[in-house]
Amino acid sequence: MGILNNSIVGTILAMMLIYALLSILVSILLEWWNQFKKTRAKHLKDSISTMIDGMESSKLAEKFYANYMVEGQTKGDDNKHINNNSDDLFVEAYTDVLANIKADATGEKLKDGAKPLAPLDAIKEGIDQITDNLPLKQLLESFYMKAEGQYDKFVHQLKGWYNEFMNRVSYWYKEAQRWKLFIAGLIVSISLNVDSLFLFNVINKNATLRNELIQVAENVADG
Repeated sequence: MGILNNSIVGTILAMMLIYALLSILVSILLEWWNQFKKTRAKHLKDSISTMIDGMESSKLAEKFYANYMVEGQTKGDDNKHINNNSDDLFVEAYTDVLANIKADATGEKLKDGAKPLAPLDAIKEGIDQITDNLPLKQLLESFYMKAEGQYDKFVHQLKGWYNEFMNRVSYWYKEAQRWKLFIAGLIVSISLNVDSLFLFNVINKNATLRNELIQVAENVADG
């Protein structure tokens, strides 16, 4: 084994293997806990609601999640949610919500034979109806102006907004998980009574155990 014949080096390598296995155990336990508590789904839903409504409540988030396209993705299973990368679904559902704000508010229905508004015109009417969330209204009006009357450009603005926000959401989620990993690691270490000095002494003094652990580490490294 060359340098691995050195007891100190071999002991350090063996301890690295043990702590790597403990890290995997902690990650598995945390992922199980997140699945049990539906953490990822709740975090994403809350984040999208914040994105749509901001710090105020325009009730658009409520309408968004009640939209048939979104509800069909989540109904009957709290673990199912809009994926971070589902910008097409977000845009389809959100534009549908915006286009129907006026009809929902007034209860007006399209008369028989009447020509429906062009999608972007219906969206503009919906934006004009937003009176309880000025920051959101200003943002959507900005998207509308930049679209220059073209629906595809408006969709492009929404997708950019959504994807940029989702990147931040992913970062926030990972940051939250780091703290959870640290806490979970402490709990596992205390529960298993992991003592680094004790482990070092045991492995360093037991050549057979040390060599077996080194062999396992080599096999893992070799794939």
